[in-house]
Amino acid sequence: MGRFSNLEFEGSEERREEQAPQEAARDEKYYIAMAKDAFRDGKFENALRYYSRSLEFDARLADAWLGQVQALIELEEANEARVWADKGLEQFRDHAELLAAKGVACGRLGELDKASALSDASLEQKGESAYRWRARGDVLLARNDRNEEFCFAKALTAAGVQDAWEPLAVGRVYLHYEKWATAVKHLETAVDRNKQSAFAWVELGRGLEKLGMSDRARQAYRNAKDIDPRREGAKTSGVEDPGLVAKFIAAVRRAFGVKR
Repeated sequence: MGRFSNLEFEGSEERREEQAPQEAARDEKYYIAMAKDAFRDGKFENALRYYSRSLEFDARLADAWLGQVQALIELEEANEARVWADKGLEQFRDHAELLAAKGVACGRLGELDKASALSDASLEQKGESAYRWRARGDVLLARNDRNEEFCFAKALTAAGVQDAWEPLAVGRVYLHYEKWATAVKHLETAVDRNKQSAFAWVELGRGLEKLGMSDRARQAYRNAKDIDPRREGAKTSGVEDPGLVAKFIAAVRRAFGVKR
């Protein structure tokens, strides 16, 4: 342990880690759980850090490799995500979710044929998951293919009618592609299902702001701040400190011997 301990990110997850009972086992399961909590709270920098820490314990954790790639995509680091997807696929060939994630990264980089092929390969694997269908929708949006709605509907169905994360995730995909009205529709579903998600309120505020609905956007940001006083409107979305994230990525690259 300790290779990345000097690279600290701000956020509630960091405080929860510091306040955790000393007897709690700080093993790969602990850091995977911390990473997933951070990810769903929109603290993607922290999620990346925790996934990397889990790999210090066990470098063959497929969930951690996938989580790193997904966090990098959310941080708008598509090229880096593609590199790490390749690294993960070296160990987990034909891993459906890793193929899907690499497809998203390629689509956002404009490598549309490769993105489609990866998405096809992902969906050809056994089983089904919300993420694979969401990734397919992401790739179709990159291609300006209107069939993305079918894929997102499949993702939402797979996640379940009570799930609050999937509509938030789908809404963020639409935000990335600047489909503001459709993004807001999904983000409204997300806050309806979990009114205590400050992250969901912030993302809804972003969409409303882009639509020129300033009053509603301000209210969404206020709701977020009421839940989490550290949230300050749209500043809490995306990369809060690009320089710090870049340094962390470089450190992880060195630790795992990953080259561009």
